[in-house]
Amino acid sequence: MSSSTQQQLAPPPAAHGTAQPPSVSHSDMFLNMIQGKSVTIIVGQHSLYCTYTLPVALLCVHSFYLGKEIAGLTTASKKRKFSPLREGEEVEAKVVVEAKDKNKDEKHTGEKSIKEDNEERVIRLTDVDPAIFGLFLKFIYKDSYPPNVDARTPTTHYHHRSLTAIPKSTTLGSETATVLRQPSSNILPANSNEHIQAAPPLSHMSTFMPPPPSPQDMKQIEFIPPSVHAWLLGQRLGALPFMNHAISRIYAGIGVYFALTPSLMDYVWKETSPSPKITSSSSNSPSGSTPSATAKTVLTPSPLRKLLLDILITHWSRHHPSNPNAVVARSLSVSPNFSAPLKVAWDRLFDEHTDLRNEFIYGLQGGVQLMPANAYFATPLPTGQSGMVKGGAATSEFRKEHGRGSGRAEKEVVIKEEKKGEMDVLADKKEGGG
Repeated sequence: MSSSTQQQLAPPPAAHGTAQPPSVSHSDMFLNMIQGKSVTIIVGQHSLYCTYTLPVALLCVHSFYLGKEIAGLTTASKKRKFSPLREGEEVEAKVVVEAKDKNKDEKHTGEKSIKEDNEERVIRLTDVDPAIFGLFLKFIYKDSYPPNVDARTPTTHYHHRSLTAIPKSTTLGSETATVLRQPSSNILPANSNEHIQAAPPLSHMSTFMPPPPSPQDMKQIEFIPPSVHAWLLGQRLGALPFMNHAISRIYAGIGVYFALTPSLMDYVWKETSPSPKITSSSSNSPSGSTPSATAKTVLTPSPLRKLLLDILITHWSRHHPSNPNAVVARSLSVSPNFSAPLKVAWDRLFDEHTDLRNEFIYGLQGGVQLMPANAYFATPLPTGQSGMVKGGAATSEFRKEHGRGSGRAEKEVVIKEEKKGEMDVLADKKEGGG
């Protein structure tokens, strides 16, 4: 038996005094994240809403936005615990509890304090689809969500996505979360992209599974895949691993579950536009809760835009042999030629989004190649910069293509948060290519 085989079967013990302490397993990290305080998140509005009680630590690890909201709630809660005795002086209010057993009294007081804290922690996301937020929850508890959520079926709701119904009141706190997810030994930290495997090139679609059926009417052309909504939600939440998981689903799903359509491109370009389009909403909310979140976080350049544009350019003039509409929707039948309704829709798209049209025409001249899925991942900002993430596809080819020979060594990459008519720049610049 060779020495290498012996090392695989039974590694030799380390020398005395040099053994390293065992590292904390990822399952232990997950257990730590679902302990402690919780926060109530109300998603949706009217009759279509869901209420979740979620661990604070878990949310702070997975969402930059929710972490900031929770920090704000904590600060407000601490201020309410102080009562003024006289002008210029505040002392912390004390809770007096009479009990014979001192230990029992202290435990009861601690539990009461945690309960009161939890009741004060309420975040409202009234403009978020509960089904899409459900994909985020599946990801943070299971590291994934099913790829077939993007499948176009006859019962699909093309604007409001038909997903599995979520109960209106669900508690995912420290006592129940372990039932929903069995921690595995290969769970990686939330700031790691290693657990998201790069999807194969789109050439896999001819053997992976049959291409999606051709749409039969323009209503089906309006279908927006849930993974696109998931990526946009992740961008808003500052949830980096969730965004990259969603874009890997989009990458693998195009040509399998759905095709690029004028409606899809239009929706993505509007939702990823850096222009300050503020959606007004009522901020009337009860005391101790946050109003409906209207902030719009935009990555510039957008990795999602880059992915869809690269696919559109590379597949515009070529099509699937058995289904010409598998990747780019050209007609309402199986014809490879553009039908009148689709041609009008594509022309309208390019007329409305001149930046898309210019990039598209430039790309058709050559030089654009579809990259692996992980080239479209958003990446963490370097240490010392504010914000959460920056745009992906930061390869030399990407910089060369978008530099257009201008000689600039760097491309501005900012994360803009649009809220109440103001724009806060959370990140400044992406590192220049050398």
